Amino acid sequence: MKIPTDGGTGLTHNPFGSLSGEGLPQTTQETSTTPSDVPAAKPRKNRGRVDIIRASDIVFRESSSGLRYEFPRTDVAYIVTEFGSVVRFEAEVAAPPEVRARIARGLAGRYAVRYARREVQGSAVCESLWREVPPDDSVTVRHVAGQDTLALTFDRGTTFRAIVDRDGLFNSSFVIVPDQAFSSTAVTTRLSGRFVAGGFDASVHIIGYRRVRGGGDVTCYSILDAAAR
Repeated sequence: MKIPTDGGTGLTHNPFGSLSGEGLPQTTQETSTTPSDVPAAKPRKNRGRVDIIRASDIVFRESSSGLRYEFPRTDVAYIVTEFGSVVRFEAEVAAPPEVRARIARGLAGRYAVRYARREVQGSAVCESLWREVPPDDSVTVRHVAGQDTLALTFDRGTTFRAIVDRDGLFNSSFVIVPDQAFSSTAVTTRLSGRFVAGGFDASVHIIGYRRVRGGGDVTCYSILDAAAR
């Protein structure tokens, strides 16, 4: 089953909205994800960009040749982003039996979400741009028992489509915040986490880029912790 990469209206928490767009050039919206290292299950490291994450495979574009490859998801142990964060596709520790039983029955439900800021990396201005934490939210999870895909729709308008394994580990595709070209920005978000008893714990990965005339472009990578119960 293919997972669409369009994710709704995007996160409303866009710190670049506080920056003035006066004097900045008009650019088209970037639609690619950030460069990544993708170590395969066999001891081989590939450098390039992850284009699409599907339930069965990962579409990867090699930086040196520009060629696209489809790796079976079971052959990709993890992805290391350019910021050094690790995205794993298999749980390192098996879920307890009661959690596996819940996954087998289906993960659909509605949860209250509370955020906490973990870290901010990138340009010097990033710390001030990501000073605030998004307010509490609610999320509806849609999942059919036995399926390895699910959708997480937040009340604030963003839908993340994700793959999930039998231990509850899930990773979503990137969601691109729309209507950013006028301010020469590109902001993408992605979820990764794990279902636990009573809900799930997740990391919200936010990558933002702002083009500035004359150089000094702003690139930020922020991670928020999200607890859903």
